[in-house]
Amino acid sequence: MRTATANRRASRWGLAALACALVLAAGPGGAARAADQIEDNLPAQGYKVIKFLKKKGYQNVGVLNFRVEKDNKLERARVPLKAALATALENVLLLMNDKSEPIGIIHDAGHVAAKQKEKATYLTPQGCEKLFRYQYPLAWGNKWVTADAFVTGVVKINPIKRTTTVTLEAIDRKTKKPVPVPGASFEVRTDRGILTDVCTNFALAKRQIRTMAAQDLEKEANDKGNDPDKNNKKGQPEERLVDLEILYDNERQEERPGRVDPRSTEIDEPKENTKVVLRIKNLSDKRVAVRLAVNGKNTLYQEDITQLSEGGGTKWVLDPGKQYEILGFYKNDDKSYEPFKVLSDEASEQEELETKVSAAAIQMVVYEEGSAGGDTMVKTQGLRKVLPLAEARLRSAREASKLVQNLKGSTRSTGLIKPDPDAKEADLQTVPFKDPRLQESRTIWYYFSKKNKGSGN
Repeated sequence: MRTATANRRASRWGLAALACALVLAAGPGGAARAADQIEDNLPAQGYKVIKFLKKKGYQNVGVLNFRVEKDNKLERARVPLKAALATALENVLLLMNDKSEPIGIIHDAGHVAAKQKEKATYLTPQGCEKLFRYQYPLAWGNKWVTADAFVTGVVKINPIKRTTTVTLEAIDRKTKKPVPVPGASFEVRTDRGILTDVCTNFALAKRQIRTMAAQDLEKEANDKGNDPDKNNKKGQPEERLVDLEILYDNERQEERPGRVDPRSTEIDEPKENTKVVLRIKNLSDKRVAVRLAVNGKNTLYQEDITQLSEGGGTKWVLDPGKQYEILGFYKNDDKSYEPFKVLSDEASEQEELETKVSAAAIQMVVYEEGSAGGDTMVKTQGLRKVLPLAEARLRSAREASKLVQNLKGSTRSTGLIKPDPDAKEADLQTVPFKDPRLQESRTIWYYFSKKNKGSGN
């Protein structure tokens, strides 16, 4: 398993003395993830963006985090979709770039900007001024440049129509604000993957998961996600297959409607040096798989959830009635973990500069196992994957494009882990998990920035 180091305030969390079985499955796997709808549309839009940028004469261009609007309200929290689509669009621009006379594509512009002492956001003219002063690395070679323009986008989720509209935008030194790229906009149906990526909570009933058609499941998830009363009941609603307990020094924390968005929940902040435990229990009569992340990192291998497909990532597999206590992030030796560590206010603020998504949330995604003859979980890596540019040592735009092509076409199995109740120490092994069905997505916020940075870059 991969190392899971701590990020942010309640940063290091792992597993207590479990012996587990790790599953690497093969096959097409489950329903297609929602963000795949967006990613499938991005290459065609990326071509329009490249054409627009070349017409404007821009030499060096970076990509900044997207904005998300739910029901015409700007989402201030750093939900995973914002960074995921920025990475995907950067990869698309590398893929669609003119190989003979390429535009310089800046790598990871938003992260570079976030680490500067002067905080900048493209939501204000003053913030834009700062963004254009910074130096950024190009995706190939070893040159650092200032940007002539930035590309970003806005994702608008309409809960009434159950649709998601994506509009790509450009920012230059003259406009100092996002301006739509002509023709670079598209609409998709909002499904469970998109709801998960924007931290909207939903839990489908067992009967629905087992009998409903896919399109009806998406409708039901939308309806539940847009009705806080159905998801924010005290305790665990009957629809939930997995009970999640968050314990501070052995005391369970009660959830309440979120301040940022009532469609999510929140708990109190832990104090420095508090012992944090996550306890998950399968309440159903079937096996379930759980992807449990803290601060945007999977508790298994510290996988970055912004780079994972909807069915991707390593998951805990729980038999009916089984319970696990997770105390930290599992390391790649499959036997040890780094305990969760609650940071001081000062250290938490520093961690905010180092992360692309909010290190202020716990996110649980639950899958029920379907029929024995169903397919197992396997997903292509897709355009969300941050390219290993340092290792690749790219020399040209052509090499960068080829690297993205190889990434988009590659396929990897997802891992699933099942504890061995007879083992005396952690020992992870592989187990099969057939026909996964996305049943619940749940985000719980536990830390809010004292500086109210907003959601610019």
